Amino acid sequence: MADPEVSKVKLALGLVLGLAGAVFVALLFGVGEQHTGINGVGGRPDSTRLDLAVESCNQSPRVEVVETESQVSVSAFIRRPGLLDGRGDCLDLVRVTLDSELGDRTVVDTASGRQLVPQAE
Repeated sequence: MADPEVSKVKLALGLVLGLAGAVFVALLFGVGEQHTGINGVGGRPDSTRLDLAVESCNQSPRVEVVETESQVSVSAFIRRPGLLDGRGDCLDLVRVTLDSELGDRTVVDTASGRQLVPQAE
């Protein structure tokens, strides 16, 4: 008959090794999302379109937009990079459509808090 103490030790060792393996995989490949910066914005006051230069380097960024009467807040997210991923050395262009024309509203990058000045296209 198997010794119950040996079985408990083997079970504990298996759990620790499994957890360590999961952490290692998460570090290599990344898990979840993180904010990333917006380098610049293009758009005109009479347009509902904004073009955002996102610091994501081919990582298919996701952008969220919140509009108020005086401000357009933009947040860009990328998949959390792992150790094997690039470091965001290039920009991706993301086009967003606003609910109403930009007008004289300010555009703010929520990750940095910076006001972005749209450059006319």
